[in-house]
Amino acid sequence: MKTIVFGGSFDPIHNGHIEVALKAKEYLKADKVVFMLAKHPRWKKNTTNDKQRLEMLRIALEGYPWAGIDLTEISSDDKVNYTYDSVNIIRKKYVGELFFLIGGDQLNLLDQWYKIDELIKIVKIICVERPSFILNNDNIDKYHVQVIKQPVSDVSSTLIRNMSCLETPLKVIDYIFDNQLYFVKKYMSYFSEKRYNHSLSVAHLAYRIAMKNKINPYKAFLSGLIHDIGKQQNDEYQAQFMKDNYPTLFNQINKELYHQFYSVKIAQDDFNINDPEIIDAIKYHATGNKKMSTLAKIIYSADKIDPLRGYDSSILIKNCIDDIRVGFKNVLRENIRYLKNSQKNYDNILTNACISFYLGRGK
Repeated sequence: MKTIVFGGSFDPIHNGHIEVALKAKEYLKADKVVFMLAKHPRWKKNTTNDKQRLEMLRIALEGYPWAGIDLTEISSDDKVNYTYDSVNIIRKKYVGELFFLIGGDQLNLLDQWYKIDELIKIVKIICVERPSFILNNDNIDKYHVQVIKQPVSDVSSTLIRNMSCLETPLKVIDYIFDNQLYFVKKYMSYFSEKRYNHSLSVAHLAYRIAMKNKINPYKAFLSGLIHDIGKQQNDEYQAQFMKDNYPTLFNQINKELYHQFYSVKIAQDDFNINDPEIIDAIKYHATGNKKMSTLAKIIYSADKIDPLRGYDSSILIKNCIDDIRVGFKNVLRENIRYLKNSQKNYDNILTNACISFYLGRGK
């Protein structure tokens, strides 16, 4: 038997944790990976309580039969949890070889670990290398760390807590929103209740469409969340922002459309979201544009066919899920038809460019 113990705060657990655990399991041909939730980590301060982190861990690991959870540290009354003490307890639970999986940040601190020389006598330490992280070679050699050179994502719990990315299982994202953890209260402050519900609904729909069309669903969810965040902000601020940053468009689009650009500003300035695909998807979600990315088409469509808009959009939703290229064009046609029937003005340079490029006709 080979068992890997993966210790951490998991505040929250994210896709990178699961990916690292799976890489290590496959590399070592291990039978099980046990996630050991830290209660009082030495170098970190948890931002959520033990129950919440444990629940998110359980939700995230559903469907992974090789993954388990160990409560050694979470059940401890010690003021500080030392890995040496925890491993001495855990090693009695599992027969065979025992490995302890750590991240690059902890590898670089190994020389400061409590009883590290004794620890490496009772457990083999392993680390999955992250491409952008420089590892301390002295610690690797001194403590006989086995480094697994496998490409993994650079997602972190910090990025998720700040809403800079949302690369964590959808059920965990839902738990975060249901319990208003991390960024949620700040995010909610930008919206009325109705607009908040719309944005959350668009995010879920965008996730579904992206999954079926093999586009990163977490980028789609985040884009859906943020697409309208500028809509209810001060009109004068939005107008001045357009004058300063988009002077050509300032007089060429209706002021009701300024929010798609102002939402980009908030995404970048307040949430440090700078992914070019996400920025592009937010920027043209209301008007459309020529040469839109697939993600941009998803957000444009999800916004227009959100079930909370109060009409039967089920056929258009199915179209987009089946093939976003076809679905997007159908949504575009239907949106133009709606605007004509309601006598709303859609005559602007961006929408005209979108119609001409994708439908092959003028405004």
